Amino acid sequence: MDPDPIIIVGLGNPGEEYESTRHNIGFMAVDLLAQKNSIKIKEKAESFLWGRGRIDLGDGARRDVVLVKPTTYMNLSGQAVRSVASKFKAETSSVIITCDDCALSLGELRIRKKGGSGGQKGLASIIKVLGTEEFARLRLGVGRPAHEGADLSSYVLGRFRKEELDTLSSVLDRAASALTAFTDKGIDFAMNNFN
Repeated sequence: MDPDPIIIVGLGNPGEEYESTRHNIGFMAVDLLAQKNSIKIKEKAESFLWGRGRIDLGDGARRDVVLVKPTTYMNLSGQAVRSVASKFKAETSSVIITCDDCALSLGELRIRKKGGSGGQKGLASIIKVLGTEEFARLRLGVGRPAHEGADLSSYVLGRFRKEELDTLSSVLDRAASALTAFTDKGIDFAMNNFN
C-alpha cells in the first residue's frame, strides 16, 4: 500500500493583482514544482486549488504529492490548510508550508520543523487555526525595504525588481529541490542539506 501523500502548500494571495509579488513567492515555488513534475493545480475546493501527482525522486522512484494554493487571502491561510488536512486526512508531519520571509535576504531559504510565525501572517493564521506550531515550513527570503521606515506591507505586495529576477529564479529552483528532498527523505534530511 502506498504511503499517504505529502501535502505541499504554497502561500500567497489569489488574484491577478498579486501575481509575481514578493508575498506570493510560496505560490511561485509550488508552481515551479508542479511544472517540473507535470502536475496541474486546477482542482477547486472550498478554500484552495490543488493538484495531485507524483514527484520524480530520481532512480525511477516517485512519491505521491498534493500541491496546494489557498484561495483565501494570506491572513486566512489557516482555514485553507485545515480544509486540506481534513480532505486528505493528513497528519501535520506530512505537510510542509512554503512562504515568504522578510527576515531573510532574497536568495536565502530556511527549512524548520516547527516554530512561531516570525510575523508572517499566513503562518500566524495556520498556527492559530491548527492550534500548533508543529508543522514543517520552508521560508523563502524576500528581504526588507532599502529605506528605513518604509511600509513593509507595500514592500511585500510589490513585484520583484528586474535586477532581482535571476536570484529569484535560482532560489525557486533550490526551493523545488528542497521540497523534493522533504518528500523523499523527510524534514531532517531537507534541513541538513538546504539550510
